[in-house]
Amino acid sequence: MSGLRWLDSMSVGITSFDNDHKLVIALLGEIATAANAGAIERAVEHAVELMLVAAEHTDREERFLRAAGYPATDTVIAAQRANLAVIANLAETVGRTPAEASRLAQEMAEAFVNYLLRADINYKSFVEMAGFADRD
Repeated sequence: MSGLRWLDSMSVGITSFDNDHKLVIALLGEIATAANAGAIERAVEHAVELMLVAAEHTDREERFLRAAGYPATDTVIAAQRANLAVIANLAETVGRTPAEASRLAQEMAEAFVNYLLRADINYKSFVEMAGFADRD
């Protein structure tokens, strides 16, 4: 893949969510690598794992945000649920067109990193100001 990796500046201030985000980046890289190598079964396995991780993360994050009173919870969760459909499309594409799946995985990783670096700043600020952060 393009060498995307976790940077501490991507942190949202909550270790369990950061760990999920790290895993998402890693799985997207594994999908791209496996698809490029023609290891379709392995790429599909990673895509299925990604779907499970993302769905579970979305549910946990929604519970957290609602309990914390985050004002943009509906917007955040709507975007994450839309991404679940994109991940499902990626999983389907792996079996049909591995090269396309590799490209999609790379694009998804880049978009995800950009989101963490740019859009999640309000989220991170809220978490820190509300005293929910468990990391710097």
